[in-house]
Amino acid sequence: MAKSLVQKLTAKFKLSELHDSYRENVERLIEEKNKGEKITTVKQPRKAPVIDLMEALKKSLQSTKASHAAEPSESRRVSKKRPRKRQAA
Repeated sequence: MAKSLVQKLTAKFKLSELHDSYRENVERLIEEKNKGEKITTVKQPRKAPVIDLMEALKKSLQSTKASHAAEPSESRRVSKKRPRKRQAA
């Protein structure tokens, strides 16, 4: 299950999409302190509620299985019957 999930969610790493807000806030606080200004805080976004990770993973895999079930795979198209052996007369 884990291998399947990793394969489905693998993507290229894009450094330009990352944003370090913690560092920016620390630098801002240092600047305010150096200037003698009153230090202000930044409101943090609310954290998302905790979810059951195992259930979320199972649902994710079920949704990908359902979409792939509609498409016949190569292994399903090939007949797996073995040829019958001839009996000696």
